[in-house]
Amino acid sequence: MLEFIRFVRGDVFYWKGMAFLLPVLISYKLKILSEKRAKEILLKFFLGGMPAKDLWEAGKRFASEKIPSMLRKEAMARIRWHQAEGHVCFLVTASLSFWVRAWAEKEGFILIPTMPEITEGIFYGKIRGVNCKGWEKVRRIEEILAGTSPEKKYAYGDTSGDKPMLAWADEGFYRHFS
Repeated sequence: MLEFIRFVRGDVFYWKGMAFLLPVLISYKLKILSEKRAKEILLKFFLGGMPAKDLWEAGKRFASEKIPSMLRKEAMARIRWHQAEGHVCFLVTASLSFWVRAWAEKEGFILIPTMPEITEGIFYGKIRGVNCKGWEKVRRIEEILAGTSPEKKYAYGDTSGDKPMLAWADEGFYRHFS
């Protein structure tokens, strides 16, 4: 999220905004604010009021210009292995679809992201529904699978929000992609 914001708004606005929002960040770390509320405050400050079409376009540029350099080589190698084996691959993320959709589509993933709330073509900084993390990831995967179950379920993650999904999988890998 933060890299996308920097990409869209530039370094100067980003750092000034982060300094201004320091009380929000501290409140989140102290568990005074929920993660969803803190995320929405940041999103509203940095991206609120922008046309959704501009954010989708920025997401396409971000997917080609920034995401490749952010990826771990061993993670991409493991993804390629799963794809070669014919496994259906999901990208289940707390990231908003604005900045992951183009990359997920290009790489052949079924995307399960946090969704932005868009009103009359404008993004005001709100999340539609629940932030896609923790047990929400498992719920959404199971909703898509609709009672079917793959022969073997693999999951990979690198944040605490991935741990329920890793526990749900037959083989879960935390910060390890081989």
